[in-house]
Amino acid sequence: MNKELIYIGRALLMILVLFIFIKVLNFSLTADKNFTTKSAASIDINTAAPVPDAEFYEGKDLFKKNCTSCHPVNKIVDGPRLEGVTQRVDRELIYAWIRNSDQVLKSGNEYFNNLYKEIGSMMPPFSNLTNKQIDTILKYIETHQNFPAE
Repeated sequence: MNKELIYIGRALLMILVLFIFIKVLNFSLTADKNFTTKSAASIDINTAAPVPDAEFYEGKDLFKKNCTSCHPVNKIVDGPRLEGVTQRVDRELIYAWIRNSDQVLKSGNEYFNNLYKEIGSMMPPFSNLTNKQIDTILKYIETHQNFPAE
């Protein structure tokens, strides 16, 4: 009877070890699969550089069509530097400014009134741009430095 209990105990221990091994192996494979999937979506395997998505290119196109005549992304020309604008200004206020800067100035907004005094020129209204289009422009501004030059 004593030997039988030892054999049963060993068998249960082996089953427990096998169960734990299968769980760990399954978790490892699942974690590796998720890592590979996320990595492949954002990294070009040949260059190991981030790969821009369609929204980035839409934002770049909208930026070139509507903004580059006055705004380079990272320096002041006719308009202020746009890099980091979403950290300085609330997004809803950015929408209002882009669509009608005169109205924002008349509201007394301190940030934009000081910016107007510093730059000395008025931003033309872009009332045709939707929030989504403005968001794609902002995404381009925020992420352009992460991608190699095209």
